Amino acid sequence: MDQATPPMDTAALDPFMQQHPDVTVLQQDHARPHLARVTQAYLEAQGVDVLPWPADSPDMNPIEQLWDYLGRQVANRVPQLANWQQLIQALQ
Repeated sequence: MDQATPPMDTAALDPFMQQHPDVTVLQQDHARPHLARVTQAYLEAQGVDVLPWPADSPDMNPIEQLWDYLGRQVANRVPQLANWQQLIQALQ
């Protein structure tokens, strides 16, 4: 595994699993932390099935589509924004 991408901290999943004990199926992308053996072993030990996710599939998360759209709109803006205040004003 790439040292720059540590495996998902499974301790971060414990609060979620405690709050949602009924979760038996999870869908996640192919991010390295999600594919790490420690993550997969944790989910298996919790009895959580992971839905298959095809490689290079389009992102089905609507918020990701919105962020992509906003990013393209800001990048194509003329004149270019120079600071955070201009960005906030442009998004309002």
